[in-house]
Amino acid sequence: MLSLGVSCNHDAGVTVLSDNQIVFAANEERYTRRKFEFGFPENALAEALQCCNVSTFDAITLDGQMQTPHPSRANLVFGDKTWMSQLAEINQLNRVFFGTRAGVTFSRSLLRLLTQGHRNHYQSRLRALGITGEVFYAEHHKAHAASSSLLFPSDSGLAITVDAFGEGICAGIWTLKHGFPHKQSVVPGYHSVGLMYLYITHLLGFKLGQEGKVTGLAAHGDGSRVRDLLLSRIFFDQNRRTFVNHSLGYGTPALERLRKDLKEFSKEDIAAGAQSALETLVLDYIRAAIESSEFEKPRLYLAGGVFANVSLNRRIADELRVASVSVAPNMGDGGLSLGAALLNHDSRVTFQTLYLGTEIEPTIASLPVDLLSQAEERYTSELEGDVARLLAGGQIVAVARGRMEFGPRALGNRSILAAAGDKGINDSLNKKLRRTEFMPFAPIVRDVDAAEYFELTQELWAYENMTVTCYAKDRTRVQCPAIVHVDGTARPQVLTRERNPFVYEILSKYQKMTGVGVLVNTSFNMHEEPIVRTAETAFRSFITGSIDALVLGERLFCHRFLTNMIG
Repeated sequence: MLSLGVSCNHDAGVTVLSDNQIVFAANEERYTRRKFEFGFPENALAEALQCCNVSTFDAITLDGQMQTPHPSRANLVFGDKTWMSQLAEINQLNRVFFGTRAGVTFSRSLLRLLTQGHRNHYQSRLRALGITGEVFYAEHHKAHAASSSLLFPSDSGLAITVDAFGEGICAGIWTLKHGFPHKQSVVPGYHSVGLMYLYITHLLGFKLGQEGKVTGLAAHGDGSRVRDLLLSRIFFDQNRRTFVNHSLGYGTPALERLRKDLKEFSKEDIAAGAQSALETLVLDYIRAAIESSEFEKPRLYLAGGVFANVSLNRRIADELRVASVSVAPNMGDGGLSLGAALLNHDSRVTFQTLYLGTEIEPTIASLPVDLLSQAEERYTSELEGDVARLLAGGQIVAVARGRMEFGPRALGNRSILAAAGDKGINDSLNKKLRRTEFMPFAPIVRDVDAAEYFELTQELWAYENMTVTCYAKDRTRVQCPAIVHVDGTARPQVLTRERNPFVYEILSKYQKMTGVGVLVNTSFNMHEEPIVRTAETAFRSFITGSIDALVLGERLFCHRFLTNMIG
């Protein structure tokens, strides 16, 4: 069976399934070079058709039963001061239409009717690309649930979805039966804990999509007072098993209320309080879901943008009575095309790899001569060994090789690698890439070495996609300070030879040379840009970021002053 999943909303994307495999998946942002690209993913669709050599599908599923042209959540969440939004808040219309189940049901029905034209428009654009097949529409949170629960080898479990807001809903509980999610309950969007965290993100001066900066900053503050204040405005009702937005409000009024509440606190304390409040609320929600489920100790599947919060995910794994915790690798809206495709796909998909996007074609001849002249190609018969020697010598190496990863994490094919022994690498590399971060870079480690460096509380596969933190061992804090946060945690990618034999071999050779089995792994992109996709974008970023060396397919480029370090 051939299935196509398409998401036309925030962080739009495309997924193609063939029988029991995912054969292509990518997000539109990588093509337009605009982060979290919104709208019809025409470029990703075009490459999917070319890559898979197919245009007729058994099922075409679009995420969202209400396709809207709204360009971004940012205006809705961060500063919408229209008279309509203010009137709605004054008269409590937001609470009625988005805060009650009856209101959400009515609003969704009305919006489905009003947005029929947008659905017709997207179907016509599919036909214009020559794409044919029966078209379906997937509920937003059900697609989230499917993106996590259908990828892992279990026929039963509990799927939890939590995000900011999706089709009037902010959270849901789903029972997994025979690999398919069945809705148990949902929380209306007005009561969103994800929106609370977004308000704090904006209040601290960060942009939509930079919630991870709040998570990193949180470890530097004391959040007890801010946490209590936030939980007085939004809390979890144990009896009704739902979040309750008691007095936070919605949109601009909520933002202004928080600005007034928190004006006396430092940024660090605000971040710490928001993180603590989020963890408290979500843990209570999942704990209640487990208690009311048919499972004594369920396998837990997590999806939705809130589960991009790796510190939250660690606490879920460590503190709740569960058999295992699986976080969708592309947990936010970027993974909705995958979830949508899975919902109308007859075959059970077996998760094999996240290297599902553009293949690197190492042709850079079209680049300007002045750009090409800043590096020299080094011909090598042992690429892995040469890269390991560069890393052992303290150099920074970018990798653009093989197919691009699907999701927000760079997992070795679009990565920047460096030694983890110098804590200053965080500042120096961030400066090169024009980034500002409060959390250290993530480590990459072989599966056979992982337990020597990290306190692992789950099976190794749970750490393959950088979706959860764990505590670093004393050895790691001494040998690899660059990847350890101030709270003693790290966000490792545990690598198997099967997943990425090239990087695995680099790690093996690097360990033989240095006695250390851990490297820094950060995404290959400049500040505020998506991860690189093509050879040309990779080469430009290599030069612009003053990175020491670049692996481009099977080719190795170095800045001229480095060429004597090899061979």
